[in-house]
Amino acid sequence: MAKILLCFSSHIYVDKKFRLISYYEGLINELEKHNNQVLVCNTAEFLKKSWNSANEESGFLKVNELRKVVEDFKPDLVISFNNSKLSFIEELCDCPIAIWQADSLTYYNDQERIKKNPNRYLYFCLSDDVAKQLREIGAKDENVFIINSGTAVVSEDIEISANVSFIGSNFAGPKSLAKLLSQHSSHEV
Repeated sequence: MAKILLCFSSHIYVDKKFRLISYYEGLINELEKHNNQVLVCNTAEFLKKSWNSANEESGFLKVNELRKVVEDFKPDLVISFNNSKLSFIEELCDCPIAIWQADSLTYYNDQERIKKNPNRYLYFCLSDDVAKQLREIGAKDENVFIINSGTAVVSEDIEISANVSFIGSNFAGPKSLAKLLSQHSSHEV
């Protein structure tokens, strides 16, 4: 199938390692299930700031080594959530680059680069508002797609033990909550 470079920012840091949110993990699994080769770039590990900023690598990185990894991979497609990706992708890759909306356009990285050459990219938008904003900066209709957000979550037949559940994140929480959740399995809490 295709070689896909998948770039996103997942700031979940557990046991001295960045972890993937379920959405990205599910997308990777589905792409691989359909015989695609996926190279994952969690920009939380590489960029100084991975949203609403420039795609600028941390000074601690060996950028030439990263560049070689991408060059050797030779992607057929780059998918970048919120345009958060390594700074050299445009110059190194002549394949299509799809910018997939995770947040509003305000939080995309390298917005000035997008505005300078809006039709270098394909856009996967979750809302008509962002699609309209992209067209206003010069993106052609044939480069802008409205998509529904999908998930790889699959239901299970299990006995229901509680009538109310919460699935989500408030992006931050008290340390006491993290301690409570780490001390108990999710079935006990």
